[in-house]
Amino acid sequence: ALGAAAPYIRALPDDAEVATVGFGGSPTVVRGLAAPSQHLPGALRTLTADLPVDRSATDVAAALHLAIDLLPVSGDRRILLVTDGAETAGDLRDVIPRLRAETIPVTVVPLASSASAGVRVTSLRVPAYARLGSTVAALVVIESDRATTGVLRVTVDGEVVSERAYD
Repeated sequence: ALGAAAPYIRALPDDAEVATVGFGGSPTVVRGLAAPSQHLPGALRTLTADLPVDRSATDVAAALHLAIDLLPVSGDRRILLVTDGAETAGDLRDVIPRLRAETIPVTVVPLASSASAGVRVTSLRVPAYARLGSTVAALVVIESDRATTGVLRVTVDGEVVSERAYD
């Protein structure tokens, strides 16, 4: 995960402030707000080596809530989420209203899944902003380790707005 985030962190200006959150079953602040160079893999490896991580679960929603709490109250507020997308605890849908209300964009860097088989969303692209009531385009890439069928449902505020079966 550290290596996957590195290109994004290197692209930040030197005066940017970055925080790093590690997560499994529960999130932990690896390093609070500091210069981007303090969040590159070499600088973080020693911090993460002794970090207790509950590998029995993955709670992406809790990690995002903690990341939002760490953001400064103003300025360029954004989150880089590095994940395999295999959420096994919590519910990501619970944090989306908060991200919307605070207009915080989330860039997702997909990692290879450690699951031996299954279906996963490997990429989701949506506009950072949209006018209320407008229609937006979304690009969803779904991969599976085996032939399967499924249904993709898009919901807005808990209401299904689109549904499509895939073979």
